[in-house]
Amino acid sequence: MRRVFYALILALILSLTLPAALAGPGSSPVQELCGKWNVGFNWPDSYGYTKSISQGNSESGGARITTNSLVLTSKDDAHKTIKIDVAKYSTKSSELSNSSNLKEMAKAALTESGSCGSINMTKREVDGKPGIFAIGEECKGGRTAYAAVYPIDYSFDRTTRAVVSSALCTVVSTFDLLTTEDLVNSIHVERSY
Repeated sequence: MRRVFYALILALILSLTLPAALAGPGSSPVQELCGKWNVGFNWPDSYGYTKSISQGNSESGGARITTNSLVLTSKDDAHKTIKIDVAKYSTKSSELSNSSNLKEMAKAALTESGSCGSINMTKREVDGKPGIFAIGEECKGGRTAYAAVYPIDYSFDRTTRAVVSSALCTVVSTFDLLTTEDLVNSIHVERSY
């Protein structure tokens, strides 16, 4: 019984201190509510930000899509923004989480945000799930922009033997690479109840 008590105390201490320990140097863990989603990430202590939240509905291929957006804008430079879109689809699909779709979504996000001249993409893990990280160079205003796209929910359909998803997260950033990497490496999105 005593061991169980000590294990619970240790778990409590770790749950309170681990987020701060995982934040990079000079950054702090932040939690923002974005519609029906909790979005957690590390944010540099040196940057203040303003936020805006919006929601939109659309339809594609017979699926209804509800998109919640969180936009973080630097208080010092309005050209530095990070936009986090969480798109919830009405149906699960293996098409959402395949790498060619994630690449198309990253390319579309960079093209929409900055009309980038060249885009380089790599596969990488985001929030513990397979995703795409893209770098757009020669973007509007001579800037570089970054995008990450990954499935939020990710499960294996035993019937079709395919990986299926019904929600995607897209992150687009015009901050520097270090700030963007810190956010993408620390992002965690979950449904708020």
